[in-house]
Amino acid sequence: MAGRYSLDKSYAELGLYFGSCPQGGCREGRLNQKHPTERQKRNMALASGIVQRYLSKGYSILLQVGTPYLAVSEDEASKLIGNIEKSFPESSGGFELSNCMHGRIMFTRTINFHGWREKEQEKLEDLIEKAGALGFFDGVMEKQGKWWLTKQERRKLAKKELRKRLNFY
Repeated sequence: MAGRYSLDKSYAELGLYFGSCPQGGCREGRLNQKHPTERQKRNMALASGIVQRYLSKGYSILLQVGTPYLAVSEDEASKLIGNIEKSFPESSGGFELSNCMHGRIMFTRTINFHGWREKEQEKLEDLIEKAGALGFFDGVMEKQGKWWLTKQERRKLAKKELRKRLNFY
């Protein structure tokens, strides 16, 4: 499921990584317009299909993870999404398009938690942690060269990153 849901339904969105994939015929420009023209809608639909294809098994090798938030690769993100979906039946993996430039489509890989409100943030964070999401953050720490941190320090940074990447709509 791509992009954001309608404004009448509340949900939370957890960013896993910022990445890119080959543009595959998509025109350059912003892909997250609030009021897109018909041409921009077609381009956004094309980009969504292309990103979905590259997120599938076999194509994910062509993805580039630019900034890992809670996962360092699509394989890790898929595992994390699987773990979360088992614990949260009302959740789903997705992505949010950003733009297309220099031959790449930029997007944020996300998990959406349907029906959650901002006032329930702490409860949701605890449930995400119990589902094992923060364990994936160790790979991010290693990639950033912070492997020397103690387990407590890594856990504290993971919770901080979780709070930073969890947005409510």
